[in-house]
Amino acid sequence: MILTHAQRKFLEFHFKNPEVQAKLTDMALTMKRSNHVKQWSLWSLYGTLRFTAIAAGQGDRYQLSNNHIAYYARLIPLHEERLAGFFNTRGKVELPEGTPNGKDIIDTNLSLARWLEGVETAEKATGAVLPTAGNQ
Repeated sequence: MILTHAQRKFLEFHFKNPEVQAKLTDMALTMKRSNHVKQWSLWSLYGTLRFTAIAAGQGDRYQLSNNHIAYYARLIPLHEERLAGFFNTRGKVELPEGTPNGKDIIDTNLSLARWLEGVETAEKATGAVLPTAGNQ
């Protein structure tokens, strides 16, 4: 299983900050319950989360990268069925290859370090080169 640099960065961020997904999910469910919208943009919720943290005096606490938005827009509905089809998504951004919709990575109790270690072991066995900041 080879991860793209973007997938690796997303997974690292996600495992370090699981509360981001929880907050985005809560915000999306609030929007959906309002019955005023059928679909919504995760960009909007992401920006609101960033604004809320800054306005509360926490700065950009999570260092939210816009590169992660597309992954959250695909991941959140996998865990919250009420949000299936709720987010506007475009283009082809995929959760990591080799996972059924990314769920086995996200639901696992393994730490990111252990999971990545397993990926590296599998890739070394196949002769694949892991994408890193140094070899892109």
